[in-house]
Amino acid sequence: MAVLAALITALGFLEIIPLDKKEYKREIVLFIFLAAIALSLGLFYLKDPFRTSIAGHILKLIGKEE
Repeated sequence: MAVLAALITALGFLEIIPLDKKEYKREIVLFIFLAAIALSLGLFYLKDPFRTSIAGHILKLIGKEE
């Protein structure tokens, strides 16, 4: 799990540096938000890869699960 967090953080810094030089503040905030979502979904999967998938949870949430 720490490897995933370190990888997303390192790649995030590599992406944010050019955005910061061009002063794209809203894009940086959006990128950090999407990276946080990716990190949380990755940790959710790595915690127990054999449980119900994220798609299964979404289908259950909207009432389409069989």
